[in-house]
Amino acid sequence: MTESDWLVCASPAPMLDCLKETGQADDFRLRLFGAACCRRVWQYMRDERSRDGVRLAECVTLEQPVIGFVSKGCFEAYTGERNGSPAEFYAAEAAALLFINISDAATCAAQSAAMLGGSILNSALGRERLAQAALVRCIFGTLFRPLQPLDPSLLTWNGGVVLKLAQAAYDERLMPSGELDPGRLAVLADALEDAASSDEQLLRHLRSEGPHARGCVAVDAILGL
Repeated sequence: MTESDWLVCASPAPMLDCLKETGQADDFRLRLFGAACCRRVWQYMRDERSRDGVRLAECVTLEQPVIGFVSKGCFEAYTGERNGSPAEFYAAEAAALLFINISDAATCAAQSAAMLGGSILNSALGRERLAQAALVRCIFGTLFRPLQPLDPSLLTWNGGVVLKLAQAAYDERLMPSGELDPGRLAVLADALEDAASSDEQLLRHLRSEGPHARGCVAVDAILGL
């Protein structure tokens, strides 16, 4: 995959394959992508165990016993949705797959979002895959041009306001979608410019249409995550 392909790719599957092949798909960021996909169908997750699985996937550090316990609950919720609507069934399956196969979890989330009655609407499926591809770019950035390390002076400027704004972007996410508030990201970009940042790639990412999720490569670069 070339950089041009990456920037216009309309489906997450080949992008995830490329990340794995190049060794840039660490487990935590993959989980964040999967969680972001699941949050897009949050309204179809009726069982709180499925939602707990999504919340857990967003945690930085996870202990295996906890993963096993929550994953078991997600599968029980998925089994219980066999008599529910197709959208609810696929949403529960997506949560159940979060700690097993992120690509499959994203596929199930897309199918849930694209359900109309008892059938998958192909046009809706295409739109959801397009949104998921945007999430991959949000979390992993421009694969062939990684963000440069920030000048430490930017982080201490004006009493550390840049760091505070970046943390607030995560603390004040739009729930239940989990997306970052575009207004907050725009203010963060303005603060970076006021602090004399000349990193156009970083500023452009913060001001891009998104969607932006927890794990946003620009916000994480500022917070040192």
